[in-house]
Amino acid sequence: MGFPATKSDHFPKPLVTLVNALNTLFVMNLQDRFTQGVAETLKIDFLRSQTDDGVLIFETTIRYIAGILSAYKLSGATNTPLLDQARKLGDKLLAGSLVMEFDWLSFHTRQPEYLQYATKAAQTVIKTPSALPGLPGLIFGVKNQTILNDLATWGCDSYLEYLLKFGMLIGNSGPSYYTTWKQAVQSSIKKLIQVLPVRKLTYLGDFSASCNVIDLEFPHLACYVSGNWILGRKVFQDRQTFDYGLRLLTTCKETYKQTATGLGPEIFRFLGPNSENSGDKPSPQDVEFFKANGFYITNAAYHLRAT
Repeated sequence: MGFPATKSDHFPKPLVTLVNALNTLFVMNLQDRFTQGVAETLKIDFLRSQTDDGVLIFETTIRYIAGILSAYKLSGATNTPLLDQARKLGDKLLAGSLVMEFDWLSFHTRQPEYLQYATKAAQTVIKTPSALPGLPGLIFGVKNQTILNDLATWGCDSYLEYLLKFGMLIGNSGPSYYTTWKQAVQSSIKKLIQVLPVRKLTYLGDFSASCNVIDLEFPHLACYVSGNWILGRKVFQDRQTFDYGLRLLTTCKETYKQTATGLGPEIFRFLGPNSENSGDKPSPQDVEFFKANGFYITNAAYHLRAT
């Protein structure tokens, strides 16, 4: 999962690739490389910024903190300097709301403030009213705790994903996570689910209540939804959500199968039952591709290398 560094990187990419891969090295029993990777991780100076640009809180948390914590746990939870690296970085990221990583950081460091801050942020979003229950909108105003962009989308990534996973992690001791996730799924089934007449593909559109428009777009990044909904079956024994998860998975799989490279595009769009379109007018080539494959590509970049 390596990728090149550039002058405008938010963090040193060769290093984040290394840290992110530590758990894989351990699971694959590549002990020498794991040991070398841990040694290099301990050399990273998290107290000094490596760039003049901003830092991506989400990416830094899930690559660095999660990578370090998983390596720490898998190798016996005895490497105190490794845990200290996660703590140093966590101190810089306390504004985040990524409860899963911060829960484990609090657990291993015995410092509860990481989870306390993350929980406060997550609960604030959960308690804020939204047009579609469980779906908070795309942009949230921190200062006045209001929704600045009411676009309901599963493309907002880990907030919705973590509602289910964190609820599982804590054994539903904080029931608002499960409750909100179920609300989000039911709202999505009622309002966002779209089924194409072409190839019968199922996808989730985006909805803005203020504009009263459903956007017929499904980004590659949102394909995690299929696994998330399938996982929900394990918790709730909900066959409907499970079936929708499988259908969404089929759609995402098709975006890989129908490209010349076999790689899924970053963003793909659809036409409605009467060929209506919610975005820029598709080209004749796009329309032909849609008729043949059930979707058309609006951003052909392949970004999985960066995640």
